[in-house]
Amino acid sequence: MEFMKCLEHLEEFYNLLRFRIGGRHKVIPKMDQDSLSSRLKTCYKYLHQTSRSFAVVIQALDEEMRHAVCIFYLVL
Repeated sequence: MEFMKCLEHLEEFYNLLRFRIGGRHKVIPKMDQDSLSSRLKTCYKYLHQTSRSFAVVIQALDEEMRHAVCIFYLVL
């Protein structure tokens, strides 16, 4: 039944499929781990352990927003 609902929105289904196959590397900019402080490295480590799905979305943000949202998410 859920699959039938996906067919109603073919463009969204196509984009999801592209993202799953390998498009996430185009959407999520590569973070330079060397430039991060040890505190931010720890935050991102805990973010990945807490929620992989939110970690992907948070890492798609621009750099300033990414760090703030990461910390805010972990605090909540």
